[in-house]
Amino acid sequence: MVPVGIVVNSEASGIRESFPEPQAQKALQCYLDDLKEVADKGAHIAFLPEVSLSVYSSARQEFLREFQKVAREKNIDIVVPFSEKDIEEKVYNQLVVITSGGEILGEYRKRYPLFGVAKKVQRGNAPPLICECRGVRYGFIICHDDCFPRWVRYVGRKQADVLVTPSKDWLEIAQEHKDVSLFRAIENGCTQIRITLNGYSQVVNPWGRVLYSRDSFTTPRICEVVNIPVQRRKTLYPLAGDLFAWANLITLFYFLSMALLQ
Repeated sequence: MVPVGIVVNSEASGIRESFPEPQAQKALQCYLDDLKEVADKGAHIAFLPEVSLSVYSSARQEFLREFQKVAREKNIDIVVPFSEKDIEEKVYNQLVVITSGGEILGEYRKRYPLFGVAKKVQRGNAPPLICECRGVRYGFIICHDDCFPRWVRYVGRKQADVLVTPSKDWLEIAQEHKDVSLFRAIENGCTQIRITLNGYSQVVNPWGRVLYSRDSFTTPRICEVVNIPVQRRKTLYPLAGDLFAWANLITLFYFLSMALLQ
């Protein structure tokens, strides 16, 4: 079992603007304080929700240094999802993994921005990020990426112990997205952690059993430590994908065709 920090602060995310404006500084400080709290509660690694904060590219290094400082002071690994806007007004929905030593272990940009909601968001090209922290192998995607099983299969093929999915939903889709997301844990035989703003945060084991669940509608500030299982089970999906389903479909058409020809 690994103690992980689940940190969702709807108030902080609701006032976020581009760093380092005063309101953005306030939002940043809220999250830094929450990270310190889960570290003091014993978390080895902490996760924030999708686009928890925003930053201009020119302030990116200064922004990340704040998290690196907390990581070193509190001896905790931190996963920071945030949006970044460059000089051309292009937006990047991404996450950065920071080790307890303050080093940046890896970065990932969202592959499938939601059309119509994030028109300016640039599409990432790199596969899901795979990182090992304190002996645990994590696979990272962002929100809507989990609606594409073929994309998430990479996490299963790389034998990640835990699939991490920072997300941001809204009331009308929150329940459906939560239910769809847990199938990625079953398909890839790993534990899943979902950290969600405006929706449901949950931990699901490789068999699809929900071990922990909170929603930010009734609990706008979530700052908790959860012990998650680190266990893998072998599944066919990472290797075969939808081959079995297609084989069944072809077989069905074959027998239908035979019946019609008789």
